[in-house]
Amino acid sequence: MNRFLVLAVVLLAAASVLSATPVCVSSTMATLTTSGYSCENQFLIFSNFTYSAPLGDPVAANVNATLDSLTGAIHTAGFSFQTTAGGWLLGFDISYEVSVAPDAPAGYFIIQSKDQMNPVPPTGNPAVVTDVQVGVGTFVMNNISETVISSPYDLTTITSTTSTLTGLTSGYVLQSYEQDFFAETVPEPVSCLLIGSGLMALALFRRRVRKS
Repeated sequence: MNRFLVLAVVLLAAASVLSATPVCVSSTMATLTTSGYSCENQFLIFSNFTYSAPLGDPVAANVNATLDSLTGAIHTAGFSFQTTAGGWLLGFDISYEVSVAPDAPAGYFIIQSKDQMNPVPPTGNPAVVTDVQVGVGTFVMNNISETVISSPYDLTTITSTTSTLTGLTSGYVLQSYEQDFFAETVPEPVSCLLIGSGLMALALFRRRVRKS
């Protein structure tokens, strides 16, 4: 009986390891768009990647997705997309889903996202990146190197973020495009109330001590 229990525990442990979401690493769009692929970075899960580009622009295998990751009071996670051929000449469409991982700390939320592009030449470049984030909103980058959009503090899933590059004409390219997400642990209202009550009680106690 004990042997069967031990075997069952081992099998369950092995299954949990095998089913765990892999850690995100730098890759190519060809890998990210593989059916069923997902990975975790800074307690955020990135999944359901798609990529398309007009005929003449780089295919998924020739687009590098370099991991962005920074641990601090606010976590940063995302990808920088760049072609192996110097840039996009016509356009692209990149989309994926971002959600808070089950193993994230309590009260962990996506609070902000940032888009950044590197057009060449930077001056007068007609490149336009339109980013539609379901659950957050839409913003357009036109000759702007960086745009930040704030998310609701209770956001745990962006069901899709779709970035579309348009407007390029002869002589202009987009060299790279970066998208990052910022997340942090936001104290729950009950915790805030307890902390606030504790501070008030401490202040009253000090006031009484001074009077006595």
